[in-house]
Amino acid sequence: MFPDCGVTHVPGLYHATPNVRRSRRAVAVARYARTCRNRPRLIWGVKQSDLVVHMPRQHTVLVSCAATKRVSPSAARDLYVSALFAKARRYAERTGDSWYILSALHGLLDPSAVIEPYNCCLNDFRISQRREWAARVNQRLLGLLDPGQEVIILAGKPYREFLVPFLERQGFGVTVPLFGMRIGEQLQWLQAANASGDQPQRGLTMTLGSLTSRAAVLQAIAEFDSLGQSAFLGKYGFGPAHRYFIVHNDRLYDSKAIAGVGYGYQFPAQGPLQAGDFSGGDRTVREKLEELGFEVKVLPDPRATARRLSNDH
Repeated sequence: MFPDCGVTHVPGLYHATPNVRRSRRAVAVARYARTCRNRPRLIWGVKQSDLVVHMPRQHTVLVSCAATKRVSPSAARDLYVSALFAKARRYAERTGDSWYILSALHGLLDPSAVIEPYNCCLNDFRISQRREWAARVNQRLLGLLDPGQEVIILAGKPYREFLVPFLERQGFGVTVPLFGMRIGEQLQWLQAANASGDQPQRGLTMTLGSLTSRAAVLQAIAEFDSLGQSAFLGKYGFGPAHRYFIVHNDRLYDSKAIAGVGYGYQFPAQGPLQAGDFSGGDRTVREKLEELGFEVKVLPDPRATARRLSNDH
């Protein structure tokens, strides 16, 4: 069996067993070997025909640009001078096999490219312009990434909203480690990661950030429909939602529970997230579900209404 992180064969594969010889995947991974920059590591089995080569999975880090820039032309990695970009750059250089900058003006930038200072921010783009920008970036990424490669995105929602679904559909692994964090929290996480040499223990919002499959969320919704709300919530240990609900086929679904169970469908080996594993709300569950194309409806909090009525008496 091939390891999950990809394998290929050494010269002489076609002297192995007939089944391996006819395997379509053997051909595919052979192509992958030719594009991979890392030297293979041999893994010997009991028989010579079991010889395979384990290709280390590569990581590419995408870092968003920053508003604060130098005043003169500079290499892209030096042009942006904000504290957040500096920490993200250090993380990318330490963690990634390669890294690129997501620029509102230039699209995907090689860090060594020399560019002029500019005043342009993706937050100011209309959604149609952001789609067009993302389409250009996605096409460039297809020409740069190896099959099955891992992509780590250190960027806000406007920069990643149309990148994540596209990359996932192409079979790339996508991680958004800073998902749901405020600027101060992002700085702290990057500081800890850069200081320790490893990624710090991920919080729940970061785990939720790994949820990238709309299909997995739809599976959770289908199970909700099959079991009914009470049984579904009881099975997975979630309480009923108070304010945030997914709207799907004119029905309302408890958003936090659906997101947690959807994670389990995407990552069955890890299982669903528990209610205590992550927080709901605007900056976590709502943002993630809307990123995946779902409508999230926010209702008035009935508990706050009850408190107001109580205070009026």
